[in-house]
Amino acid sequence: MVKKNILVDITIYIVFILLGMYISVFQRSLNDISASYIFLGTFKGVLITSHFAGFLIMPLVTGEISDKFGRKLMSCIGFASFFLGLVLSIVTKNIYLYIFAFSLIGGGFGVIEGLMTTILVDINKDKENIVINISQAFFVVGALLGPFLVSFFITKGYNWRHIYFIFAVFSFIYIIYFALLKFKKSRRGVGKLKGIIVLKLLKKPVLLLLALSILMYVGIEQGIGFFITTYIQKLTVSEFIPSLVLSGFWGFMIIGRLSCGFLSRRFDSKKIIIILALFSGISLLFIIFAKGYILTGIGFSLLGLGFSGIWPLIVFLASKNYRIYSGTAVGIMMASSALGGMIIPFLSETAGSSFGINIGIASFLIPVIAIIIAQFAIIRIKAKKIDS
Repeated sequence: MVKKNILVDITIYIVFILLGMYISVFQRSLNDISASYIFLGTFKGVLITSHFAGFLIMPLVTGEISDKFGRKLMSCIGFASFFLGLVLSIVTKNIYLYIFAFSLIGGGFGVIEGLMTTILVDINKDKENIVINISQAFFVVGALLGPFLVSFFITKGYNWRHIYFIFAVFSFIYIIYFALLKFKKSRRGVGKLKGIIVLKLLKKPVLLLLALSILMYVGIEQGIGFFITTYIQKLTVSEFIPSLVLSGFWGFMIIGRLSCGFLSRRFDSKKIIIILALFSGISLLFIIFAKGYILTGIGFSLLGLGFSGIWPLIVFLASKNYRIYSGTAVGIMMASSALGGMIIPFLSETAGSSFGINIGIASFLIPVIAIIIAQFAIIRIKAKKIDS
């Protein structure tokens, strides 16, 4: 059983590499993807919204269903949604089907990320914090590799559709794999809550605070992703330096996530999140007041380190506090992540466009403070009163 679980762990880590690659390919190729309908000036925003809308809705539904009927079925549905969305985006010429395709992709992406995390929790009892952090480290590895994949295909005369075809092939393989896979069943069907579990859990104060925290975090991470290149380009004419700074940001995040997985076994995860958030806030201030691209690049690298463990530790706390309903709880975290990705980058971009890029970056201090306050609030709530 142990060897089999290790094989499943490795398989899921590969899935996270692919997810990380996909999201960075999507970001890197968004201009080319939306160029098919260039007459619609806001089409890029429409595709992003469509992607996050799917990400918001599907994990909420499938998380609860996976708690009641099993992870295997919902995993296959997640990969099937991802596969169908990819294929549809490649072949369709209809604008509405094109938009719908990216909803399917975003929904499938959210379901896959949530359920793969939940399966890791199910089969790695007492090591959940480590495997969740490791999985997210692999996600970042994929995010680092994605832009290089795009560049390679472009230099060979291919485009985003060829890359999407490769992702579709892997998705189809994983549909078959999870349909045939037998792994430890989830701890479902033994809870006290009746009715629609999502609505019941949303009344739990700790889960709401965790959802708020992850909403704020993902909003910052997505927003910073849009700001880094633009910010560094204002400081240097080099085409190489912005890519180097971006690599430093993601590289330090990998190091931090691997470290936090082990640190969380010895220290309170909530306190680690507070320390990381404080470090992130200091890094943001360092970036704002830094002079030159060297110091600014160091600031962004330190920011990646500060960001590193926040997402996986929040998800770990959600699955730990609500073990019986871990699929539903993680689904809520995925939906909250999508909401943060839709709202906060838009607000920070608006602030940056209206008052200057430094103000845009400074605006991220608000969600950082919100994360810290939320964790202190959770610490004050007695776990015995909120656990189901």
